[in-house]
Amino acid sequence: MSAKDKVQAFQRKLYRKAKQEKDFRFYSLYDKVYSKDVLLRAFDQVRGNKGGMGVDGVTIETYGKELEQNIHELQRELINETYRPAPLSECIFLNRMVVNVHWEFRQCVIE
Repeated sequence: MSAKDKVQAFQRKLYRKAKQEKDFRFYSLYDKVYSKDVLLRAFDQVRGNKGGMGVDGVTIETYGKELEQNIHELQRELINETYRPAPLSECIFLNRMVVNVHWEFRQCVIE
């Protein structure tokens, strides 16, 4: 069974449980997030969407070259709760103006 199939089966189980028991609360989903299947599926989705470079400067192609090692490291950090994403210090918002169809860039700095 592929990572995609395993993740979809898990999603279906969660969906059915939530529909059957409206008041049920899922308290321990964190351990599901760092499962290898979920992380591989997430990578496949980013690659399929032609995901761009992250704030850490790593491209999807670079990450994929040592995928097993990178997934293992990420999984270890998530399990140990030591994972810290790189801070986003600057972003650019791209607005499309409806009236004059020009592109406008606005810079946003987050401190």
